[in-house]
Amino acid sequence: MESIFETLETDTISIIKQNGETFENIKASVQKNKIFISSPKFVIEKNDKILRKTSIGGEENYLVTNAVFQEAFVTIPTFYNLEVKRVN
Repeated sequence: MESIFETLETDTISIIKQNGETFENIKASVQKNKIFISSPKFVIEKNDKILRKTSIGGEENYLVTNAVFQEAFVTIPTFYNLEVKRVN
């Protein structure tokens, strides 16, 4: 069953690690200067890059300025709260 947080993840992003490793088709909630990702499967760090392709063909690039990992608590799943800066 999908959590309330997963229903808010209407964006699909790619994460490009500093070593060039790329993770694609990640569900996320992209907001002004913040990106939330529930149930992450890998570490996200400061200076990693995020690419979001919009449904109308646009492309947005972000730089992670702070990555805060939150452990699961009661009914809240693990998630990342990323502070980002748009770079395009």
